[in-house]
Amino acid sequence: MSRLSAEALADRARVEGALGAVRGIGPWTLSCLATATWGDADTVITGDSGIPSMVPWMLARESRGDDARMLALLEPYRPHRYRVIRLAFASGSRPPRQAPRVPDQPIRDR
Repeated sequence: MSRLSAEALADRARVEGALGAVRGIGPWTLSCLATATWGDADTVITGDSGIPSMVPWMLARESRGDDARMLALLEPYRPHRYRVIRLAFASGSRPPRQAPRVPDQPIRDR
């Protein structure tokens, strides 16, 4: 861990390379770290299950989306793409559900 601490003083590309070498840390985790830890305003979190449908809903009123469609819609907002995603989350608006809701199952009843 001390090596990663020393790497934190270096440039971000080296830090991401060192973290990416750790087993279990992939592109999704690195992009989440870039937005939350380093405050990167332009990093887009890809590979998520909810974000690719939320962004097309907010920007084009399309109920379904994937990473490619999300990236295409966010391109005009460069270098503030993650800020647009945060605004979409803050709006509280979500695309219509595609499947019925699963009823709550309290664990004390198991």
